[in-house]
Amino acid sequence: MSHLIVNSEVRPGLSPGDGKGRRHMDPTRVLLVEDAGSVLHALGMLIDLLPGCKLVGTAATVAEAIDAVARLHPDVVLMNAELAGALAAVATLRAASQPPKGARAKALRIVLISVYGRGERDAQASGADAYLLKDCGPRALHAALRGKGSTGLRRSIPLPPACLPPCTERRPRWD
Repeated sequence: MSHLIVNSEVRPGLSPGDGKGRRHMDPTRVLLVEDAGSVLHALGMLIDLLPGCKLVGTAATVAEAIDAVARLHPDVVLMNAELAGALAAVATLRAASQPPKGARAKALRIVLISVYGRGERDAQASGADAYLLKDCGPRALHAALRGKGSTGLRRSIPLPPACLPPCTERRPRWD
């Protein structure tokens, strides 16, 4: 991990930049959990193309995801909400993400993604941080993965304005 020293304070996650006044943040590490191979491939490529995001692993089942979270320590888990046991596994994934003793703890964000818009209330009750439709587009996915725009309340990551009509017209918002 890179560090930047500012006023004698070490700030993890920042690098001095490229000499042109720009600083680089460590990328958001994403674990993708999806059982459909074509969707896994497409979302994996999209995640790697999103600025500030890096795909660190994939899993096809919830059990594989729990193992991968303990091994890879991702910042975000992007998981298909229709996987068997996905909603029940949210708390288990958070427990598996606990860092080794002495390491700094970082909260794991869990973003559920679905092709159907009917599971939003169940996803909210499970403790997931965000629920997106698979067709919502890269802007909304990027906002959810990076946790941008959060009002401080869990599960209230607003969608970017350009994505609001196609992403929300079929389902209610979580406000």
